[in-house]
Amino acid sequence: MSKDLQLLNRCDHLVAREPLLIDEDMRTVVLMRSTSASNLIQLFLNNNEIFQNNTEFGWSLVQDENSVDRDKKNIQFNNPLKSSTDIIEVSYYTNALNCRKCHSYKIYDDIAFSAQGNIVLVDKENKLVQDIEKIVITIIESNTHHPWYGTRLLLFLGSANDPHFFRVRIASDINDSLENLINMQEQQFRVQRIYMDDEEQIDSIENIDVWEDENDPTRINVSVTVRNKASQLIDINKVIQS
Repeated sequence: MSKDLQLLNRCDHLVAREPLLIDEDMRTVVLMRSTSASNLIQLFLNNNEIFQNNTEFGWSLVQDENSVDRDKKNIQFNNPLKSSTDIIEVSYYTNALNCRKCHSYKIYDDIAFSAQGNIVLVDKENKLVQDIEKIVITIIESNTHHPWYGTRLLLFLGSANDPHFFRVRIASDINDSLENLINMQEQQFRVQRIYMDDEEQIDSIENIDVWEDENDPTRINVSVTVRNKASQLIDINKVIQS
C-alpha cells in the first residue's frame, strides 16, 4: 500500500519555547497569549529549564493587570534578574482563539508526530481524502513542475462574481482537478499496482457542491463525494478561507 504524511491534524494549541523579554522591573515576563493549563508551563533561562521552586530563579504566575482576559497570566521571578540579555523562552498551552498554529480552526496542516516520536502517516481511504483536499486547495500553476495540479478556488475568494457563476466555475474547476487526480492515479497504478489499494483510488466522482459562507465572503464551503475502487462512498466537507 502507498502512504503519505498525515497533514491534517487536531491542534494541541501548544506554544513551544516562545522567546520573550524581561520587563523593566527585571522580574516580569509578559506572555503573548493566555494560558489554558497553568500547571504545564515550562520556563527556560539561557537554554536551561527553570522550575518554580528553583532556589535562585524561582517564579510564579501573576494576573496580567493590563489584559481584559481573565486567563491572561504573566511570569514573575521571585527575585530580579541581574541581566537584561538573558535568553528567556516559555512553553505553554493556549486556547483555540489565541492559537497561532490553527487560527481558531482547531486543526492545522503540518507534519505530525506520534507519542513515540514517529511521523504519522495515512493510507487507504484516509490517503484518498487527503489527496483530494490537497489538490483542491492548491492554487493551479503554483507548482512550476506540475502546473496542472490544483484549482482556482482560492483565487475566487471574496470576488464580486455572480453567485451562480461562482458556484458553477469553482465546481467545474474542482471536477477538472479530480479528473487530473484520477489520471495521475491511473499512471501510478500502471507502474506501482502492488503498492496501491483500491481504497485510495477514485472510481467515480459522485457530487461536487460549492457555496459561499453567508456571513463571511472570505470563506467557501466545499462538499465533494467520490466512490473509490473498493465501492466506498467518500464524503469530504471543508471550509476554506483566504
